Amino acid sequence: MSFRICPDHTSFASRCKMCKSIYNQQWRQNNPDYRKNYRRTNPEKLSAQDMAYRSKNLEKVHIRNKRWQVRNIDKIRNSSLRNRYNITLPMYNEMLSKQDNRCKICNILPDLDSKFKQHRILHVDHDHATNIVRGLLCNNCNHMLGAAKDNSAILRSAATYIDLHVRPPCYNGEVERWEDIDMIIDSP
Repeated sequence: MSFRICPDHTSFASRCKMCKSIYNQQWRQNNPDYRKNYRRTNPEKLSAQDMAYRSKNLEKVHIRNKRWQVRNIDKIRNSSLRNRYNITLPMYNEMLSKQDNRCKICNILPDLDSKFKQHRILHVDHDHATNIVRGLLCNNCNHMLGAAKDNSAILRSAATYIDLHVRPPCYNGEVERWEDIDMIIDSP
């Protein structure tokens, strides 16, 4: 069916595409709660329609979602931070600037992400019992705390272990066992 264009768009000809568009726009302005109420009263019907549309237009929906994600990266990041840690993106950025864009533990600037050509984001470290944010950490330090289950005794024990097994200054790479290094150190 073809739409005829009416010359003045004031008579709202039922077959005129422009008139129909203008009419629908005015009707939506005069009935702002209609869509909200319809969605509330017909969730199953709309869900079925959405699923049918998505299954027929999978590629189109995927492309549209990707475009939305690219355009709204800050909105997504803010929502994620708010839901997980009860902080906002401006709060995260303030913490990041206070830490000079570096990890709070190792003080290293995060690696460059080869895919995006920018520095990787620092992870939000928080106490799992109280959900209080402690700082921003690089991936390695975040994994270290997670592996130690945030137990400072385990981390101190690990530090002591490393201190006991530090390579001596005389180590030249020829010895394969730590017991042999003790012999080198003790020998005159």
